[in-house]
This record gives sequence, structure tokens and C-alpha cells, in this order.
Amino acid sequence: MALSEALLEKNPEDTRALLLAGLTEGMRIVDALDSSSYLTAFLRAGAMENHLEKAIELDPKIHDAYYGLGIYHIRGSTESWVRMFRFFIGDTSAKGRAYLRRAVDGKGWISNSARQALIWALYRAEKFQEARGYVEYLRARYPKNVLYDVAHAESFFIAEDYPHARAEYAKLLSRLEQSKDEILRLYREFARWRVIRCDYALGKQEEAAEETRELLTEKHMYSSLMEQIRLELESAAGVLKEK
Repeated sequence: MALSEALLEKNPEDTRALLLAGLTEGMRIVDALDSSSYLTAFLRAGAMENHLEKAIELDPKIHDAYYGLGIYHIRGSTESWVRMFRFFIGDTSAKGRAYLRRAVDGKGWISNSARQALIWALYRAEKFQEARGYVEYLRARYPKNVLYDVAHAESFFIAEDYPHARAEYAKLLSRLEQSKDEILRLYREFARWRVIRCDYALGKQEEAAEETRELLTEKHMYSSLMEQIRLELESAAGVLKEK
């Protein structure tokens, strides 16, 4: 932050210094959130936004700035603590998606990071066709990265197209059945849970109940995702037992 301030003191229109200041404020926001200092995070968000918007005003090709602004507006419209402070601003998620679309045109990691963030933002907005276009690009470019196959299958689950979602997750489950890699095991367990959810949604309650009992008795690797899924499994088991 001191470096960016020193550079801006010499030249207030130094685009690299503005970008550095904006992204550094972003990191300070994360730090404030970790300390539950929500007001501090909100005030720093204003400074971050000002720096990054001025940077792209001076140089429209600074894709990192579009990415930072895109993430800010998406999170600002989806996270409760931000909405509390931005009550009069309202939903700016469309603005965030527009910024992320610009960031996709960048190079290297920023382009793929923007694609990934945009995909989930589009899912939330129920713009599934556009999102799947970005997913297919990533699946074609990185065929061994299972995350993009999960993102593809999840688009149908979120859209409540359960027959299609089940078919995609079952295919993924078969592909990962014998994998010993920790990350792939995580995706495998997630895929199994999604198959159960689809079966339940499709009215196959007996199958869902049996699969739920099996999954509950197994020893799982620890992850925050699997802890969340285990809680959902326990809840589902109770509902299915009542039915």
C-alpha cells in the first residue's frame, strides 16, 4: 500500500499504481472480514472501487481491474454482510457479470479465474446457456480437470433438470470410481450425493434412502464441503425415514 501511495503521489494517473492500490485494498478487505470487522471492510471496499474504476477509465485494457470489480459487485450482491451495508445501493450483480465478461478477454490466469467466477455468477442468475458456453471452453482446454465436469453437471442440477443432472453425475461417478487422488475422491463423494439428491427429486425415495444410509456409514475424508454434505445427509435420512 505504501508503494502504491508513493507512486500515486508522484503521478495520480499512474494506472499500475492505481491497480496495485485497488487490489491491495481488496486483500485488506479479506483481512478485515477474517477479523469480523465488517464496517472496516465496507469502507475499504469504497476505496478499492474508486482506485480500480479510475484505472480502467485511464486504460480500458487493465483486465485485472475488471476482475477485481467483478468479484466485488458479485459478492456485494450475494453475501448478507455486504447487503446490510449496501442497502441503498441494491443488487449490482449484473454490473459484476459485465466486469467479469471484460476480464475474460485478459491473458493467463486472470482469464480463467474470471471465467470460473462468471460461470457461478451466471448460474445464480439462471443464465445457464451462457454459463455452459464458458464451461465447455474450459472442459475442452483442460480435459483432465474434473472441476469443470462438476461445473457442467451442476448447471443441470441448479436448473432442476434432474434427469440430465443425474446422468452427468453418474457418468462422473463411474469415471472416478477407482481414483485414490484426494481431490478426485472429494469430487467422487460430491457426485454420489448429487445422484442421491436427483433420485429423491425424481421420486425414487427407496433408492435414495438406501444410498443415503450407505453413504452415512462410510468414513469420509475431512473437508468443509463433506462436512456440509454429511449434515445434509443426516437431515435427508430423517426425512426419508418419516416418509
